[in-house]
Amino acid sequence: MKLYHKKRDEFVLFFRWTFFEADHLALLYPKYVQSLDPVFSVNIAKPDLKSFPLLALTKPKQCILQPGELLFVPAGSPHYVENLTASLAISSNYVDATNYHKVCEELRISGLMDPRAKQLLDQFESLDFKKKTRLDSL
Repeated sequence: MKLYHKKRDEFVLFFRWTFFEADHLALLYPKYVQSLDPVFSVNIAKPDLKSFPLLALTKPKQCILQPGELLFVPAGSPHYVENLTASLAISSNYVDATNYHKVCEELRISGLMDPRAKQLLDQFESLDFKKKTRLDSL
């Protein structure tokens, strides 16, 4: 093991993640606005159980993400993230063989209202794209 001395500042970031069961989605009062991705009216940081009584039926789980840690958030997992320090976050979505059909299904529905979603779907379903990404067997 080597000991190092850094001569520059480094980011020290902390995030509190709150996760909900996927089947508790309806208990979080979702709204769908031009997308299949819901937005929520409930304030997880300061829950108002009088206005949102179903929230009391959820069983959220929390963790604090610390420097150097990576977190995988499964598709369909309702979550809330609180920055505990001034933060810079990088998020990424991906498409591979495990979720290709689901992504195309969502793009097909979104494409009815959003021409950009339709263009992306056309690209994903093109034979050239499938060959380049080795999804041509799907």
